[in-house]
Amino acid sequence: LDASSVLTPIAQESLPAEDLADALARITWPEQVAGCALVQEIVVLPPSAEEELPAEADQAKSTAAQHPDRQEARLVAAVLREGGESCVMRLRTGDEVVQDASLAPNLLHALRETFTA
Repeated sequence: LDASSVLTPIAQESLPAEDLADALARITWPEQVAGCALVQEIVVLPPSAEEELPAEADQAKSTAAQHPDRQEARLVAAVLREGGESCVMRLRTGDEVVQDASLAPNLLHALRETFTA
């Protein structure tokens, strides 16, 4: 943000270590809040490895974390109260940045819901 911006970024405390969807479902924002962004450290697998993951979520996380082809990344999902949205992902290795709302549609939906509650 530049000095002429009408927006003020405010860092919030970390969310509880529980299920992210449950934590987001309990968040509401006052009218003055124009938008929010959520930053996550994630593990990315190639499509062939994703097909081999167990169905159970905790087992899938554990398997992904140990997979030899995993890559660590940072994902930022952001929404504006008035309807804008974006997702950006950067792999830890290299300078490649991917911007595409289809990276985390469920997360964007959950963030939008924090403005409609």
